[in-house]
Amino acid sequence: MRASFRSLSLAALLVFAPAVAHAGASPNVGASATGGPRGSVLAIPGVALGGLLARFSLPFTAEPVLVDSRRLAREDGWTTCGYAVNAPAMALHLELTGRVQFDRAEIVFEDGTMASVDLRGAIRSNGMFELAKYENATPVMGVRVRARAASARAQIALRVEH
Repeated sequence: MRASFRSLSLAALLVFAPAVAHAGASPNVGASATGGPRGSVLAIPGVALGGLLARFSLPFTAEPVLVDSRRLAREDGWTTCGYAVNAPAMALHLELTGRVQFDRAEIVFEDGTMASVDLRGAIRSNGMFELAKYENATPVMGVRVRARAASARAQIALRVEH
């Protein structure tokens, strides 16, 4: 899987509460009952740390994009849910609310070929699960999932990682 990363400076993650000096303020203003300074934990100005912290960055991956979702009811039995993707995908994820039992999934590609995924009656509940992962961005036309609600109500959403 090729992860997409965005860099965010550590300086952007830190919140500084600078001490404000007031003209004519007594030396004890802002002191705690024990005599120590109150308020700021970090006495070094954020501007001074900005250059130092700007050299470090943290990777963040983009959350997979929601394509669509379908609601299921236990009394509906086995249902085929179709999702139109029409975009290149690095990975396909199913996001669930409630309990769902899966039979199979079919992924239709732009060139008309289809990949069938046997989900073997797996029962899953609340969370996001990977359906397929690709080495390179793969043009996906759509996804069909055959499933049924194992709880009174459930919801299946398809998310695409670009």
